[in-house]
This record gives sequence, structure tokens and C-alpha cells, in this order.
Amino acid sequence: MKNGLIGLLAVAAYTSQARAISLYSITDLGTPQGSESVAYDINNNGDRHRMDHAPDGTFQAVLWQPGQRVTNLGIASPYTSSLALKINNAGTILGWSGSSDPNSPSQPFIWKAETGLQNVGDTTLTLSSINDSGRAVGSVYLNSAGHANAVTYDPINGIQPISVPGNDVINAVKINNNNQILILTQNAAGMAGAIYQPNGSLAPVTGPTQNELHLSDMNDWGVVVGSMSSYRMAKSHAFSWDSVNGMRDLTPGDAIQSYAVAINNHSDVIGWEYRTDEMHEFPILCDGGQVYDMNSLLILQARDGVDYTSMESMIWGK
Repeated sequence: MKNGLIGLLAVAAYTSQARAISLYSITDLGTPQGSESVAYDINNNGDRHRMDHAPDGTFQAVLWQPGQRVTNLGIASPYTSSLALKINNAGTILGWSGSSDPNSPSQPFIWKAETGLQNVGDTTLTLSSINDSGRAVGSVYLNSAGHANAVTYDPINGIQPISVPGNDVINAVKINNNNQILILTQNAAGMAGAIYQPNGSLAPVTGPTQNELHLSDMNDWGVVVGSMSSYRMAKSHAFSWDSVNGMRDLTPGDAIQSYAVAINNHSDVIGWEYRTDEMHEFPILCDGGQVYDMNSLLILQARDGVDYTSMESMIWGK
């Protein structure tokens, strides 16, 4: 990775003419803590966190804020590395502590400016999302066979299981600021996705043809994104889903498969696609039915003396 990796950047408003792509910019977040860096998340304040690789193979979570010095989030004993995954709008960061060996045990942590980095639970716990009130969700592995149960976590109530009669709730993917939880359930009929409402009811995430869903994210309006596949659909297709419009296939016409990774409250979706002529990840911008190659940014920035070779991100504008 040259020049570290690069965070994703503010989006300016643009007209319906061609266009939008020139109003995006790339910000190099640098690698002051090591030889490489990867940016994972950004909140509404423009705060980004990233992982810096050190020359000895370890890595460390850091926080990048506009106009401020990079904050080293630290590493909690007995671990040698830390990785930040999510940041909420209050500046609370969710991540995990571990080592440079991907097969070694890891443990979730929560970082706040006032308390620093604190490990949560033990190595059986995985936390995947945190909302602005500091409530987190994830799963606890129950045995060596990989069986898991979805849980919530907050500092007052600790770790609490999510229970749905007649179903095993095996993972909680996302919690939004309305305390809706995107979950994966399993019963005799197989696995299914659903939104677990604050009152305990379920809103199933369903589509007309899929036999398998991969759930990635949900915004505060309850719009879900991920990828779907079926026996008639040999490749995965990115989708968005909401309770009014149901399932919407987001795959552009020139793609053989696509994946949606995250969605914000403006219904912009990030992910990637594979095209028919090139079997590698392609970042795109899709707006009003038009698809733009986000790598065009690299060409625009090159004239300013920036040398980037690829951008591993994609945005759909809805």
C-alpha cells in the first residue's frame, strides 16, 4: 500500500449535469504511527478512525479529526494490537484488542475520550455496531462448533441476550439511533434477516427470489442494505430494503455481481461491484441511474501531484 490508505471524504452538493465526480476529493490521512494505514469509519463530525501497521507487524487504532493531531487509542493488556471498527456521533469508538496473528483470540473494546480504551466482555464476545447513546450489539459464541447468540451491551445493563420465540437469534449486525436492531435468525426453515423493534416485534427482511441474504447495515430510517443470492441468481447482488418498498436490486447493468456494505441517513450506499470484463473490485458512484467510476478521482487528483493506484470504495446515491 503506497502512501498509506485514504479516507473517504465529504460529498458536496451537485447539479444534474455531468459533474458530481469532480466535487469529491481525496484526503490522505497519512501513516504517522507505522508503515501503512487503513481508514474504517467516519461519523457526521468528519472524525475518522484507522488502523496503522507498525514495522514489527503489530497494528494500532488511531483517531483522525479535522484540524487536530492524530489520537493514539492505545492497546489494552495483555494484547499487542488494537483495531478500531466503528465510531458514533458522540465520538465513542468500538473495536477489538488482539495480536498481529489473525488466528489468535481477540476481545472487543470501547474507547471514549474521558475514559480511554477499555476491553469489554471476553474472547467469546463480538461487537459489531454502536449507536449514539452508546448501546452496542453483536454476538456471543456459545461453543467450539460456532453456535452463537445475538446480544446487546451497554455499561449499565452489561451483556444481554436478544430472544425471539421460535427462533435462534445468532447475530446482531447493526443498532440504529431508534434502537432498532438488524438481526440474523435461524429456525427449522433456515436463516433469515429481520429488524428487531424496541417493543420486541419483528419486521422480516424478505425479497421475492433470494434464498440467502448477507446483511450489512441499516440506517436510522430502517433501510437495510446487503447482498442477496438465489439458485436462479448465481452471483450476489447488492440490495436495499425497507418496509414500504421491499427489496431493491442495486446492481448496475454492467456488473456481474455487487455487494452493499453500508448506508447513511441520506440513503447513500457504499460497496463494490465486479464487471463483466474485469474480475476485480470496482468502485463506482451511481446517481439518478448514471454510474460513475470513482477511480476517476484518482486521475483528477494526480494532476495535483498525488499518486494513488486504487480506491477500494463505492457509493450509490439514491
